[in-house]
Amino acid sequence: MGLEANAAGHYPEIAPTAYVHPTATVIGRVCVGDRVFDAPHAVIRADEAGPDGTVQPIVIGDCVNVQDCAVIHALGGTGLTIGPRTSIAHAAVIHGPCEIGAGCFVGFNSVVFRATLGSEVVVLHQALVEGVAIPSGCMVTSGARVACDEDVRQLKRTTPELREFAARVVQTNVRLVESALKERQVEAVNDARVSIVMGSKSDLDVMSEAARTLSQFAVPYEIRVVSAHRTPQKAHQFAATAKARGVKVIIAGAGKAAHLAGVLASLTTVPVIGVPLPASDLGGLDSLLSTVQMPGGVPVATTAIGKAGAKNAALLAIAILALGDDRLDSQLAAFRKSLRAEVENTDREVRQSVTTG
Repeated sequence: MGLEANAAGHYPEIAPTAYVHPTATVIGRVCVGDRVFDAPHAVIRADEAGPDGTVQPIVIGDCVNVQDCAVIHALGGTGLTIGPRTSIAHAAVIHGPCEIGAGCFVGFNSVVFRATLGSEVVVLHQALVEGVAIPSGCMVTSGARVACDEDVRQLKRTTPELREFAARVVQTNVRLVESALKERQVEAVNDARVSIVMGSKSDLDVMSEAARTLSQFAVPYEIRVVSAHRTPQKAHQFAATAKARGVKVIIAGAGKAAHLAGVLASLTTVPVIGVPLPASDLGGLDSLLSTVQMPGGVPVATTAIGKAGAKNAALLAIAILALGDDRLDSQLAAFRKSLRAEVENTDREVRQSVTTG
């Protein structure tokens, strides 16, 4: 997949449960929600800055379907939001500033520009919607042009059949996502460069932050549940075979006694990064101390407690991989640049607010 930074250094944020086809392109400040299906040759671009130098986000809600060759873009400095369970059909163009509500359908070759669509709006094929606000539950017929308030007043209500059709499209594409994710999991077992390991499924809420960050940099990973206490033989086998499976870095999260990272580190020369989890009454302090206090000779790199630590663990893994990967090295440099730009923009906004106040 083409995941690229914009000029300001923003990289896309792709939910781990979303599927972006390898031929699709996602650029810049794009937030893609859970179970989104981004089909072949679709393009989503948040790469145009406004006069103040900021780039507004494109936000794609959960279970959105972006079909083949669809284009989602925005004018400089403007944002774009697509609500959950919405379908953007083949070769449709959504050009911001634009806000599309939940459960909408935009048909083949249709264009929506500088417009607001309420929930469950259906825009059929080869239609143009420009510069208007369409109320929830309305329908734009094929080939229609809706560009003024009078055009909006002439719209009819969406039929139950079309609402049912739009819902079926979403359901179909959610199944496509689930199928693609299963295939990706099989591929990840054979191609993973980073292994994310946790002692319990309850740790997934925190450790998914590592997965999200690795996805942002298009780094193949696997997610495993291995307990140092309850499944010691499995932990031994997992660590002993990690290098042979092509794993370059292990990120291990555990709470309380938190021996998982240390046990794995003792069984492999693959670098291990420990993420202390806030899974006890001590708020994770016990996990932090257990993870970081390794004896000399068996190192475990240890990050902060919780989600910040999981994100930093992924970034540290990326930095390790970037030593031999020019693409990752460039991406990491751009990411750091975006952090600096964010602070500078915030500083400018604060100074301007103080001056005008």
